[in-house]
Amino acid sequence: MTKKRTIKITKTRTFYKTATIEIEYPDNLLLSEASDWLYNNTDWEEKLDEKVMNAELFVEFDTEFDQTRYDIYEEVTETQNVYGGTL
Repeated sequence: MTKKRTIKITKTRTFYKTATIEIEYPDNLLLSEASDWLYNNTDWEEKLDEKVMNAELFVEFDTEFDQTRYDIYEEVTETQNVYGGTL
């Protein structure tokens, strides 16, 4: 059985609320093109934003922080990040 190629997208926002979703990506997508693919295929954004809005606050600071990170995991290394970056 082949593991699906997935991207985990984590967003930290609004005084450190954090949420993560996992989406599948095409077999023919080069790792170096993942960021562009995510920018052009934004179906995941609404799901992630909703999850962040419902997340519990885990640390409160005086300033707001907003970061979205993606991590790609390949079939051969389920626990090791193969490629990633920030959006």
